[in-house]
Amino acid sequence: MLLIIAIVINAVIGVVLLQYAWSGTKRHRQVDEERDKRFPAFRRLDLPKWNKMIMYPVAATILLPRFILFFGSIALHVLLHKILFFGTDLSKPLPSYKRTISK
Repeated sequence: MLLIIAIVINAVIGVVLLQYAWSGTKRHRQVDEERDKRFPAFRRLDLPKWNKMIMYPVAATILLPRFILFFGSIALHVLLHKILFFGTDLSKPLPSYKRTISK
């Protein structure tokens, strides 16, 4: 049951974020022939290929795994730093090998 709720919330949030992002691209999606004549190098040639309906399935399915991967990688990063700095006095300068690994 919890998995179904998470999938539904994932889909709803993904679609809402897609709508928000799509509304922010209105300026880029409008074709202005006068501007494009003056600046032909900046003309968007891929504009006819933009299709919001194709983006809906991806927006509804990718968000939750991406958040899990993002927060999981942050947690792994913190855990590895805790292991690396175990027993190290952080008030003193770090040894060069630990500083290099940390970077």
